[in-house]
Amino acid sequence: MFDPTPSAEAAGIMPAPTSFLNLYLDSLRWRWNRYIINYSFTDQMRLMKTIETRSFALLSILKQKSSKQVIGKEGKRTAFIIAVILISSGLFIFVFKQIQKSSVTNRWPLAPQFYKDMLKLLAKKGKGKKESDTPFEFANTIVIPEVNTVTWFYYNTRFGNHALTSDEREKIADCLKNIKSKKV
Repeated sequence: MFDPTPSAEAAGIMPAPTSFLNLYLDSLRWRWNRYIINYSFTDQMRLMKTIETRSFALLSILKQKSSKQVIGKEGKRTAFIIAVILISSGLFIFVFKQIQKSSVTNRWPLAPQFYKDMLKLLAKKGKGKKESDTPFEFANTIVIPEVNTVTWFYYNTRFGNHALTSDEREKIADCLKNIKSKKV
C-alpha cells in the first residue's frame, strides 16, 4: 500500500541537525543558569570550602618555603600570622560582599503598609485576596470604590517609585476608614 502523506522531513517539521555552535551555546546557557542564576547556599558552602582548602595549602607552602630560608623563628611566626590575617580578611570581605549583594538584589520591594492594612480589613470582612489575583483583579471583585483608589496608590508607590505626599496619605487614611465602615 502506498501512503501519499509527505514525510515530516519534507514538510520542514524535523529540526535541522544540531551544529557544534548550537551545542556550545546551549552548554553556555545551561552553565549561566546553573552557576549564576541558580547559585544556591550549597554552592556557596562548596566555594567557601574550596577557598579554605586552597588557603591552607598556600599557608603550608609559605610555611615550607620560610623554613628553608634562613629567617629566624620569630620571622617565621610573623610571616605566618600576617598570611593568616590577610587570608582571613580577604575571606571575610568576600563573604560579606556576597551576602550584601544577595540581600539587596534578590528582594522585591515590600508592599506598603497601607495596602497590607486594606487587605487585613477586607479579610476580616470575608474578602481575602487569592495569591493568584493581581491587586487590580482583586480590587475589581470588590464593589467599594475606595479599594480601587488604595490599589492605584499601591501600584504607584511600589512599582512607580512614587513618594506619597501628605495629601495622598490623608486620602489613603480616609479610604481605609471608609472601607472599614462599609459592607462588602
